[in-house]
Amino acid sequence: GGFNQSMHNVTLPSGLQSLTFCFRFNQRMENMALPSGLQSLIFRDFLNQRMHNMALPSSLQSLTCGYGFSQSMHNVILPSGLQSFTFDGGFNQSMHNVTLPSGLQSFTVGIDFIQRMDNVALPSGLQSLTFGRESIRPCKSGALCTYRLSNSL
Repeated sequence: GGFNQSMHNVTLPSGLQSLTFCFRFNQRMENMALPSGLQSLIFRDFLNQRMHNMALPSSLQSLTCGYGFSQSMHNVILPSGLQSFTFDGGFNQSMHNVTLPSGLQSFTVGIDFIQRMDNVALPSGLQSLTFGRESIRPCKSGALCTYRLSNSL
């Protein structure tokens, strides 16, 4: 839980599919070599480093930036196969000019997010869009419906 060491020049196993950095990890992301088959990448609390020079593998399906992350995503290249993208509380950066992958199915921004989204192109296949405690999902009619989530979530 308290790991906070540089990952520069660390070689991770090529078969690694899931990588989670827990509580207190806050190291620079540039030059961090992620395995080509990585499917899930989770940064729990306190990571607040720029990601614009981080090479995310094309195999990545799920990316979570935990509480405390609030860096611009403007020049971050998200993999085309990304299906789930989550920012927990603390994130409050403009998403203008951020390209969300066409295959994205779930996009979540935490309760601290108060940016405009009118210039953000949402993928047509998006199935779940959550802002704080408001979840927007397709209804049976094909329209978007809003659900209030319980305060315990």
